[in-house]
Amino acid sequence: MTIAAGFVARDGVVLCTDSQYTAGIKRYGKKIVPLQLNGGAVAFALAGHEAFAKRAIEECCKVLDEKEGLQSSVEGIKDAVELALRRFYKRFVHSRPTDARDSVRFELLVAVASVEERPVIFSACETVLIPVPKYECLGVGYFVGEHVIETGYSTGMS
Repeated sequence: MTIAAGFVARDGVVLCTDSQYTAGIKRYGKKIVPLQLNGGAVAFALAGHEAFAKRAIEECCKVLDEKEGLQSSVEGIKDAVELALRRFYKRFVHSRPTDARDSVRFELLVAVASVEERPVIFSACETVLIPVPKYECLGVGYFVGEHVIETGYSTGMS
């Protein structure tokens, strides 16, 4: 069961995932990819098709590297990530037959921080980043996370 979760807390944000991949056989690995930027930082938490998610994250890192002027603000980093996701989806997902797209489905949570701004979390809806006001759970196991979170989470946590 795959799950990725992001939390907005009093002093920042938290991303977490499970570590199990299932693609014929069970194996374990990292599902959070951090990237330090010039004046900011971004971290991606993935759920779903590993190879496609990691390739999308790779594209995000490439665009952020190309757009160095966007690296120091939350809005700039968000814009660069959305540009990268548009490129990725056009090339690798939307080019597939409609009935073949579900087989490569993945979900991303994107935590963004800059030196001057509070960190935020976005949930990627394909090529658009949607702000997460409190928390978000993604993946096949989202319902388990939702149940646990609803009983013990508050935004005042640190």
